[in-house]
Amino acid sequence: MKKWTLLLIFIILSGMISLHIQAKDMSDQGSKEEDKASWEREPLTIEIELKTKYIDGQEEEVRKKQTIWSMEDLWSDYSDYRVTHQDQGEINFLREVDDISPETKENGRIGINEKGELTLYYGNPEKGKAVHSYFQINLDALESYQYEELEKGIPIPTKEVFLEVMETYTQEVSASPKEE
Repeated sequence: MKKWTLLLIFIILSGMISLHIQAKDMSDQGSKEEDKASWEREPLTIEIELKTKYIDGQEEEVRKKQTIWSMEDLWSDYSDYRVTHQDQGEINFLREVDDISPETKENGRIGINEKGELTLYYGNPEKGKAVHSYFQINLDALESYQYEELEKGIPIPTKEVFLEVMETYTQEVSASPKEE
């Protein structure tokens, strides 16, 4: 009986030692992958969303797949962005630009829409595409030349012109109607 008990104990211990050795080998393989230099690892392909917001309210969005070799390279590539969402295989970045959008610089005009809201158009207000409405203005408080300018559309080639127009017409929001 003692022989069988000793044999059973020997078999159990041998199995436990074997399992321990296998587990150690597997963990060593995982750490070997981590210990590899970036050029020795397999590249990772991820989905990237790049969103850019401008002060004129416009947004640009680009989605692309990118193969990366190291996270340091990825962070370096997008250092002027901040991460807004990160999931396995996907990262969303946001960049806020203290300027008006390139499209606004090229084609932007500030006008008024049919509701009396200060609106950014691409092209002339009567034919152009309304892309962003900002706020309601008091049309009765406008001088006649201001109303005519807004009907034609005020070109917005720079951030400074945009801010000046916004400031001018922000004052008109709270202005009381003209007295006759």
